[in-house]
Amino acid sequence: MRPVLVLQNDADVPPGHLHAVLEETPGGYEICRLHAGEVVPGLDGWLGIIVLGGAMGGYDVGAYPYLDSERAMLVAAVDAGVAVLAICLGCQLLADALGGSAFRAP
Repeated sequence: MRPVLVLQNDADVPPGHLHAVLEETPGGYEICRLHAGEVVPGLDGWLGIIVLGGAMGGYDVGAYPYLDSERAMLVAAVDAGVAVLAICLGCQLLADALGGSAFRAP
């Protein structure tokens, strides 16, 4: 069984309560700690992808260059029919990756 990939953008935003659910996933899960310099892996082999939040915004690429790699992976995941769960910052990235936008409401 293939694992679920968790993309962690911020050291202060771990999988939290998702950990218990992910532990029950037959293939398990792997965390890619982007905030620690790990590189977004290729798309092949993942059962699904979870993109967590972070203190940064989806357009803060200057300070967090890995956000562009995340966006590219999200486009590829959607195109390939891989399940994606995007939370907070992850939602911003997913919206932008698919041609939408994310912005602070008035």
